[in-house]
Amino acid sequence: MKNGWRNRYYYYEAQQFRNEARFFYDGKKIKLSVGIDFRNTLTQGDYLIYMDFNTDAETPQAYKDQQAEVALAKEKGIVENQLEGSNMFSILDIGFFNQATLKLGEKFTLRGYGVAISPRLSAIFNTKSTTFKLNYSKGLQNVSQWTKYSTGGGRLPNSNLQTESIDFVNLEYLGRIANGAIGWEVNAFGYLINDAVASGVIQGIRKNYNAGEYRNIGLMSGFHFTSASKNWNVQANHTFYLPELISSTLVELTEPLRLGALNNVINLRGNYVSERPIGPGTTQNLNPGVNGTGVIPQYLLVNANVGFKHRALPFLRLDVSVENLLNKNILDNNNPQYFHPGPREASGGFNLPNDIPGISYADRNVPYIPQRPRFFMVRLSYLL
Repeated sequence: MKNGWRNRYYYYEAQQFRNEARFFYDGKKIKLSVGIDFRNTLTQGDYLIYMDFNTDAETPQAYKDQQAEVALAKEKGIVENQLEGSNMFSILDIGFFNQATLKLGEKFTLRGYGVAISPRLSAIFNTKSTTFKLNYSKGLQNVSQWTKYSTGGGRLPNSNLQTESIDFVNLEYLGRIANGAIGWEVNAFGYLINDAVASGVIQGIRKNYNAGEYRNIGLMSGFHFTSASKNWNVQANHTFYLPELISSTLVELTEPLRLGALNNVINLRGNYVSERPIGPGTTQNLNPGVNGTGVIPQYLLVNANVGFKHRALPFLRLDVSVENLLNKNILDNNNPQYFHPGPREASGGFNLPNDIPGISYADRNVPYIPQRPRFFMVRLSYLL
């Protein structure tokens, strides 16, 4: 049996009984919503996993037929690194909530939700050709049951995880001339995430923790032009992110730079993804990268679409699309392949020292995944 990567199947199931009761009061100035929420949940702590390395099927169709006969992860799966019977959790949740709305004026309201306040404030200046917007909001992200109780990767459950809070602010400028035929916008934004959840080891114990703070700043811009006949238009947009981990050493985030698209009936789109660092100091600190280079190379994809409509049949539209038009990565020495990082830690490697064909090397995931080459798609749309 030759070396290769195994298929990995996941299964997760949870059952929940939920009941909710609410009381509403609707006045001219004050609106109230008060309620109680009761939930009884029986859930897995982690996925059931089944890994299949079957190379004995006579034909590809025979392999597909075999896969269709059994739900592999559900019927044969196990939970790695756990004792038997330790994967089910019974959870009883009782919650009280209330929401109050006080109408201070025609355009201003102040709202509270229980003991958590999520304000949203906006200031807008508007003229015929210019608009400025300044927005601030605060939000909360509750922690999922899987994040609390999953034990994958050797973690212990942590039922004490707190919600993540997000402070967001942005300044937006919109301009337009020629009765709106030409327009542009620039949007600068930033947000701060407190009590961000990440997996790490503290005092020798691996859990999901409220690890620290993330900060992300970015800039989005766009431009559009519509012809006088309105038969065609041009649109372009751009997005840039600069994320930073500012108070924890457990993880580090890196986001690629993405360019926008030009589109209409004739649609040509360019998608650029910058080089993605991996290895020490990133969320995939053991990923060796493509051919051991320590990075996932940058790439540029060109996709095209042509749509056809006939006046005699206005309810029909035919689209012919081609994805990965160039069928090579011109930013990586015309390599016919381009890659995305593998799942999770992506710590697997090819040609391990002293490897033996047919022997499994632990629970390691492929470090990078080749993406699809050029392919075509034809679509016929019928408009009711």
